[in-house]
Amino acid sequence: MPLTTEACIEVMKQGGISVGDAVATHVCGHMVSLAAEEESFASFSSIGDWINLGCSLFCMFLAAMAAGLTMGTVSLDETDLRVKLRSDEDRDKEAAARVLPLVQHQPRHHLLVTLLLLNSV
Repeated sequence: MPLTTEACIEVMKQGGISVGDAVATHVCGHMVSLAAEEESFASFSSIGDWINLGCSLFCMFLAAMAAGLTMGTVSLDETDLRVKLRSDEDRDKEAAARVLPLVQHQPRHHLLVTLLLLNSV
């Protein structure tokens, strides 16, 4: 059911909102025009729509990656990494050797701050 100015004014009156007729007509007219704009949202008829979609998806990907890296970094323990360095599996040894310098670096909060800044951008 499309939104009309008359229906909007009726809802305002039923809700107990008492404003002048001119104000109600103006507000409802604005709401109707906004609703009409939303119906044509993202038609993807221009390259700009596709660029906006790509940028949005890229930002969401970066935010998810930063959040995951932050959780992973917080959960790392130096002792566990040292144990994995001595394990028999080469894959665990290589991964622990790469990550251990990040965990040993003091102060450790620099890495977390960097990830949080990436997430906030």
